[in-house]
Amino acid sequence: PLLCTSTFCFQHEAYVRQCIESILMQRTTFPVRICIHDDASTDKTAEVIRSYQEAYPGKIWAFFQPENTFLNPDRIQLQREYRAWTEAGRYIAMCEGDDYWMDPLKLQKQVELLETHPGINLCVHDVEVSHEGIPLTREQFYNVPFDGDFRFTYKDYFSNHFFHTASKVFRVPADLEFYHEVIGRVRAGDLVSNHLFLASGDGYYIAEKMAFKRRNQGGYTKSALYQDSGKRRLDWYNVWKEIERFAPKRMKQNVWHMLADIERQLTKMMFQKRRFGIAL
Repeated sequence: PLLCTSTFCFQHEAYVRQCIESILMQRTTFPVRICIHDDASTDKTAEVIRSYQEAYPGKIWAFFQPENTFLNPDRIQLQREYRAWTEAGRYIAMCEGDDYWMDPLKLQKQVELLETHPGINLCVHDVEVSHEGIPLTREQFYNVPFDGDFRFTYKDYFSNHFFHTASKVFRVPADLEFYHEVIGRVRAGDLVSNHLFLASGDGYYIAEKMAFKRRNQGGYTKSALYQDSGKRRLDWYNVWKEIERFAPKRMKQNVWHMLADIERQLTKMMFQKRRFGIAL
């Protein structure tokens, strides 16, 4: 395949059918492999995926994880077979199991751009955001830095995460061992991978809403783990420690400032909790 899709699912019984249908509707002039990973769901997510796998043999590659890998420090190793499927082509397109694509030409548009612009590593686009059972915390979920379609750099993205996972098509990294290493060390592997792609090339933003992003109670940002401010800050610190390893030289000082700010927050929090050894 020239491109492989990658869909990670967990407890997505209510949504995964729409997600898969939106991938199947894509019209492309190149071969596509549809890869779906179920992370040991306990609802009927796996059952739905299996029904599509049987209906589209050879087109849908489904992997059923026997045990949930989300918090497992060895999750990349446990997912190695699935990841090998998704990395078999030149490009990967992401769509999580509770999201879906809206434009049947989405993949065609993004791959055509990447094929004709070798200096671009990552192509993204606008998305429709739905807040299901979650209060709207801000008028605009993503603060896009420019109007219309535009090419962007590492610096443009550094302090402004302005695109969603369901919009991403990216080149398969040349150094897969390093790629797996850096995303495997942190929970926010998506954020680290975006920095990695933009550290060696540019990105391109298409101002078309070609995907639907759901925010609901089942998402990671509404989990108890994310709501724990101490753990969240520590996760954030670890993310920036990984980014420090490969950030462009011209941006290193910005990364150090980010790390120093998080260190101050963590130290203050530990002192307030009277955990002086950790604080020091």
